[in-house]
Amino acid sequence: MKKIIICFVLWICTISAFADENDTTQFTEFGFKGKVKNVTCFYSKDSFGDIVRTFDTAYSISFDETGKLLETNHRDKQMLCLYEQGKLIYITKSSNVYYDNDSIIFQYNDLDLLEKIEKWNYQSELREITKYKYNASNHITEKNEYKADGTLTYRTIYNYNAKGQVEREQRLHYYDYWGDGKTIQVRYEYDSSFVYGASGKIIRDSCNYQDSYNKIIRQVAHKYSYDENGRLKKVDYEFYTNNWWPEKGVKKTQILPKRKTEYSYNASGSVSVVKEFKYDYLFPGLLNLKEPDKLNGVYKTKETNFLYNNGKRIQIIVTFYDRVDYLSKSLEIKPTEKVLYNCDMYGNWTEKRVFVIKDGLEFFKIGIDREITYFE
Repeated sequence: MKKIIICFVLWICTISAFADENDTTQFTEFGFKGKVKNVTCFYSKDSFGDIVRTFDTAYSISFDETGKLLETNHRDKQMLCLYEQGKLIYITKSSNVYYDNDSIIFQYNDLDLLEKIEKWNYQSELREITKYKYNASNHITEKNEYKADGTLTYRTIYNYNAKGQVEREQRLHYYDYWGDGKTIQVRYEYDSSFVYGASGKIIRDSCNYQDSYNKIIRQVAHKYSYDENGRLKKVDYEFYTNNWWPEKGVKKTQILPKRKTEYSYNASGSVSVVKEFKYDYLFPGLLNLKEPDKLNGVYKTKETNFLYNNGKRIQIIVTFYDRVDYLSKSLEIKPTEKVLYNCDMYGNWTEKRVFVIKDGLEFFKIGIDREITYFE
């Protein structure tokens, strides 16, 4: 089971990276439910007050009965996936622009673990090679990416705890930088660590990264909280260290998240509300006489509401809020945009309507209709 999961994750990441020019977000927003066979998207427009379909196919995507991606079409671009004994072995991307045609070949070892990926261009010339290494438990331990001439460009090293969970991931990026009349090899270092709780769920992660050229060092971190039922409740991230001086002039330091996401659930255990907050700390550390999180506050919010009927998802409403006045210290925010999704009997959205909100009034901006067919 472990090796199947690993290959599946690598397969997803590879397809995502290869198909980044095909806007697949219109297909995968909120995930698919049921045995989806084909999805076709059409743009919608406002015609004298009525929202009508343009009938120009914007996107289409197909799956087999096991849920494997078979084909995507995005205007003049197409991607096809070929499988052999359940394993992805070949991807080809074609376009009406000849030089934009590429292909990927997947090779597996005797344990059916992904061992090598080769990327070829339209002239059947090798462009990149990616090789994988595994430990005795079939966990990936190393991923190396090379140019066609064998030059190493990326190296990722994975370390695991006793339970087989990734506890450290080191990613190195090598490239040549031309400066001061000479070529300098620059190395970016990304060092990520992961901490898990007694339940096995991740509770904290962090990533330090720097480059060898000008020694820039940054850190990104997340903190995860769960409710009494073990469901994800909150994620704090982009932490910020701030100083302020209370009334007696004694300096204090506070670590605050610049962003956080909160999750709520209904009585059936399904996600009902997801709120994303982005905070703004104005003039941090400059003669602040109050705690910065009370002096300032939220300046961007995204709220997603999931509506159900008899346990089935029937509608999704996403509302974006923004601060009224950035120059003042007013905490007032107002809605600026709303996205409405109507869902079919499986809970997959079939209508998407985007509205701009001005002075409390909603104005239609853009729409997408999806036709979804299912395997019986």
